[in-house]
Formats: sequence, C-alpha cells, structure tokens
Amino acid sequence: MPNASVFFRALADDPRRLVLALVLVAAVVTDLGRGRIPNVLTYPAAAAGLVLAAAVGGAGALGGAAAGAAVGFFAFFLIFMFGGVKGGDVKLMAAIGALVGWPQVLGAMFHGVLVGGFLSLAVMIWHGTLLRSVRNVLVTAATTVLPGFERVPLDPANSRGVPYGVALALGTAWSLVEGWSLLGGG
Repeated sequence: MPNASVFFRALADDPRRLVLALVLVAAVVTDLGRGRIPNVLTYPAAAAGLVLAAAVGGAGALGGAAAGAAVGFFAFFLIFMFGGVKGGDVKLMAAIGALVGWPQVLGAMFHGVLVGGFLSLAVMIWHGTLLRSVRNVLVTAATTVLPGFERVPLDPANSRGVPYGVALALGTAWSLVEGWSLLGGG
C-alpha cells in the first residue's frame, strides 16, 4: 500500500511531480489569501505539464498530458457553468490534468471533488445553512432538469464559498498517496 514516502520518492523521479507540488502549494496559498487562483500560476503550469510530458515521455506522454488537461478543463467548466466553482479552479484542474496526464486526472478529480464536498458540508454546518443550502441546490437542479419550469438560479445568499483550490490540491495529493495511477503514468 502506498504511503507518504512513496509520494516524496515520486516527486524526485519525475519533474512534472515537483512542478505539480509547487503549483498546488501556490494555489492553496493564493486561494486562501486572496480567494482566487491567478492565471499567472495556471497557464504556465499547464504549459509546463505539456512540455515536461513531451521531454520525459515523448509523443505518447504529450498526448496523455493534453488529454488530461482537456478532461480536467471541460469537466470543471461544466461545474463552473452551474456556479459550482470559479474560473481559476477550472484552469487549475486543467493544469493538474496536464501535469498528471490521462487517466490519472480522473483520480485527482475524484478525490478533489470528494474533499470539496466535505469542505462544503463542513462550511454549511459551521454557518448553520445546511438545510437552506440543500434546498437551494435541489430547487435549482429540479428547475434546470424538469420540463415546463423556469430555471431558478442558485441564490448566492444561500451559498457559502469554499476555497476549491484547497480541495483540488488536497484531493490530488490524496490520489497520489493512494496510488491512483499518478505514480507510473505518462
């Protein structure tokens, strides 16, 4: 079973993982400090993921990095369209995808969403808005999916933001430690 020593060994074995670790730390710091993840972090990180994939693993790894970036971007863009995350989170997930590649991006997304859900639940419970927030989401989902209803958007007054860059960073690290294929993929 993989453990933390595997995580640190993986950082040393592949420059993409070192860049990933630095990007995740910077994303956490900026998201907690300013409530945003800047383009000056995400764009170079995505580019570095593609360049390093090609340098380390050739055309196959470059294809995997491009697929990882695309899957990360488009999956989180859909969440962004419904108001679930901010734009910086979408670009961070694309950068993570470029750095971990396909199919490893799936583990990073899965664990990131899981951590994000726990963080969101904790924030709602802490602020006493759990029931109001659940109702808010259910009404929006129902009016979006069911025919004949005018869509009711999420009410920001019933929603509390969560620094999703933190969730993505923790989820990506978790998937690496758990061995969600981040240790050997291209």
